[in-house]
Amino acid sequence: MRRVLLPLLFLGATRAAFAVTCGGFSIVPADHVLVRYSAPLATGATHSVPAVSVMGTEVTVTRNVSGGSSTEESCVDDMADLGSLGAGRFNLIWNDNVNLIARRSTFTFFVGAPATGTVDTTSVLPPALTGQSVRLEVNACSLSPAVAYLSGSDIYISQFGAGSACRLSVLDFGPLPAATYTVTTTRVEAMFGVPASSSFRFVVQQPAGTSPCSGESSVTRTEQGTARLHYEHSTAGYTPTFGFPTVTDISRYVDPNYQSAWPVITVIQPVADTADSSKAGGSTPICHGEDLDLGTPEEGLNEIRWYDQVSVYGFNSGFRYTDFLAFRWVNGSVQCSTFPRAIVPSPAYEGTIKLGVTFIGGFAYAVTSKVSGQTITLDLKPLPWEGPLPPFPPDWCSTYDTQLTTLSAGEYTVIWRLVTSAGVPDHTLTTAHLTVVKPTRQRAAHH
Repeated sequence: MRRVLLPLLFLGATRAAFAVTCGGFSIVPADHVLVRYSAPLATGATHSVPAVSVMGTEVTVTRNVSGGSSTEESCVDDMADLGSLGAGRFNLIWNDNVNLIARRSTFTFFVGAPATGTVDTTSVLPPALTGQSVRLEVNACSLSPAVAYLSGSDIYISQFGAGSACRLSVLDFGPLPAATYTVTTTRVEAMFGVPASSSFRFVVQQPAGTSPCSGESSVTRTEQGTARLHYEHSTAGYTPTFGFPTVTDISRYVDPNYQSAWPVITVIQPVADTADSSKAGGSTPICHGEDLDLGTPEEGLNEIRWYDQVSVYGFNSGFRYTDFLAFRWVNGSVQCSTFPRAIVPSPAYEGTIKLGVTFIGGFAYAVTSKVSGQTITLDLKPLPWEGPLPPFPPDWCSTYDTQLTTLSAGEYTVIWRLVTSAGVPDHTLTTAHLTVVKPTRQRAAHH
C-alpha cells in the first residue's frame, strides 16, 4: 500500500507547486456588457467559445475545456458577450467542463439605471447607511449605462462613451457592510479608445443620531485606527430636521493657485426645513452635534469639507458650506486640529502653573490672563503680521501658553477666548477644568 500512496502524494504536491493565481472576473468598457474572465487552465488546453444564456437577472456561461498538461497551469483570458442588459443586479455562473469535470465560478455585477441630470464625476447619493441600499451616480455622455462590480471593499465601474447624449447612470449596490470603499471609474471614449481612470473613497456606516451641543468639537483616533469626528455647528433654520451625514468623498484636492495638494474629506448632511433660511428672514441659528467615522486618514494635513444639503418641503435649496475644518494625522493619531484643545496639568500644584491651547493656525497671538474667583480667562489677541501671508491651508500645529503663579488650591474653570485686535472678545475657543492641589509634603531624610 505504501508504494501506491507515495507516488500519489508526490503527484499532488507537484500539481500544487504549479498552481497559478489569475485575475478572475472583470468588466470591459463597451457599449454593451462584456465580461472578462481570467482563470487557470491546463497549459496547452483548448476551449470552446463561451455559450451565454440570460434569464432575467441570472446569467450562465458555459465552455468546454480539453487536453493540455497534467502538471502545469497557465492563466487564460476569455470574453463573454452578454449584449445589452437592463438595469439591476445580475448573478453570473461560469461553468468550465474540463475533461467531464465541472468547474463553477460565480460573479455579481450591476448595470446602471438611466436618470436625469448631470454630475462631473462618480459620486455617492447620501445617505450611505448600513442596512440600506447604497447608490452611486455616474456621469456618462452616452446611451450605454455604466456597469460595475465589487471585489471586497473595492468598486470598479466601467463606462463607454458613444454619442453626445449626456445622462446619468445610477448604480444600486443594495446594502453594503460598514467599511471604507474605494471606487475606480474607467471610461473609454468611443472615438479615441483610450481608457481614463479616476478614483475616490467613501464610508458606509451607521452614525449616531443628532445630539444637542456641548460646546466642544473634536477629532480622535478609534481603536480600529480610523479618525472619529464629533462636530458641533450652528445651522440657520426654522424647524430643521437633520438627516444622517455621509462621508461621500475622500480624495486629493489640487489647488492651482498655491501649487499644492492635500487630502480632502467631503461630508454631506441632508437638512429638511419649512422655509429657506438663506432667503427669508426670521430664522435662528440651531446648534447640533454629529458623530461619524472618517476612515483612515493620510499622513499629515487632512481637510474636512462639511456641506448641509438643504431642502424646503422636498425641494432642493442648495448646499451650505461650513468654515475651514482640518486635522493633522501623524503616526496613526491626531496631533492637532482646527478645534482648539486646552492643555492643563492634571493635577496642578500650587506654585507656577503652565496653561496652554493648541490648534491648527498660521498667525501669531499674544496671551493675556485674568483670574476672577474660580474662573480663569485667557485671551488670544492677534499680533500684527509682517511679510507675505502664510500658505493655505495652514498645516502646522500652533501652541500658545502662559504661566500663572497666584492660584491657590481649588477647582477652576479655564476659558480660552479669541479677541479682536482692539481687545474685544470675539468668541470662546474652548473651556477646560483645572484642579489645583497643595504640594505633597516631603519628610526630612534620616541620617
